[in-house]
Parts: sequence; structure tokens; C-alpha cells
Amino acid sequence: MNENKMLLAEELLSEKRFDKITECNKTFIIAFGKAISEFGYECDGATINKEDCGYFIHFIKTGVKKPPTAKISINNEGIYLCLPFPTRLIFNEKMKKHRNYFENAPEHIKNAFLNGSAPCVHCKDECNKYFYTIDEKLIELCGAVFKFLQPDAEKIPDYMELLSKFYSKKKATGN
Repeated sequence: MNENKMLLAEELLSEKRFDKITECNKTFIIAFGKAISEFGYECDGATINKEDCGYFIHFIKTGVKKPPTAKISINNEGIYLCLPFPTRLIFNEKMKKHRNYFENAPEHIKNAFLNGSAPCVHCKDECNKYFYTIDEKLIELCGAVFKFLQPDAEKIPDYMELLSKFYSKKKATGN
């Protein structure tokens, strides 16, 4: 891991624009950055989040042509976590393979999948829908975007367990 990239999250959080973030949330962001580095991710800076009138702090998988991005959204209400998920075909396959995990996952993980943040309502049959079943409930989404509200450092092992269902822990090589 590039130490300069690891320090970027801490440096970002020391900027005045992030003064409104609580110490608890800053602790989460830094700890999350360290934990996700085991999957080959590095902090890649912050961008303005127009949707929530705040910022995103990005963590990208290095050495990948189109890197999946984990994001932490920062807004006036606090923070939330968005985890990356693979293409629709791989996602659907992994959901089937790990169905037992999802049905028995901690509530803060399971609820994100039961109450997906992108229900398919506008494009009907024209999109690449994601279909999966949890607790005999068929879920249909237009894109796999899952928000994990009120993340905290104690939940990081659960987020990493979730990522392990989709990605291996080996680090990417090269840039």
C-alpha cells in the first residue's frame, strides 16, 4: 500500500471543510480506510456530493482498469457508507452463492439489501436489473447501490465480511 495514499484520509479530515465531522465519524473513516486497504483499496481524495450537499471521500481499488469505488458520504446529517459491488452478472451469482450469509447477516447489513437504495421504477425493462432473494422476498434493483447508514468503527468487521463475499483480500499489483 502506498503510505502517502493512506495518509490522505487523515490529511483530508484535517482540512477546515471537514471540521463539522464528529471525532467518532473521523475515527470511523480512518479505521475504514485501514481495513479496506486489505482488499487493495487506497484513499483517492474527496469530491463534492451534489446530491447530499456535502462530500464523498473515495477509496479505489488500485491496479484495476475500472476500479470499483467505496465512498463515504459526508453531509449535514453525518456520514453514510457506500460499498462497491461487481457487475450485475457477478453480483447475482454471488448473492445466490452466499444467500445464507445475507439472510443471517447483522441487521445493519441485511437492511441495506432488503431496502436497496435504487429500486427500479423508471426504466422498466430497459435497464440491467439486479435480482436477488432474501427471506423469500424478491428484490429488484436498477443498479447496485447500497447505503449503510450510521456506520461506526464497531461495524467495520461486518463491512469487511460483506466485501469478502464479493472480492478477495489479495492486494492489487501495479497501477
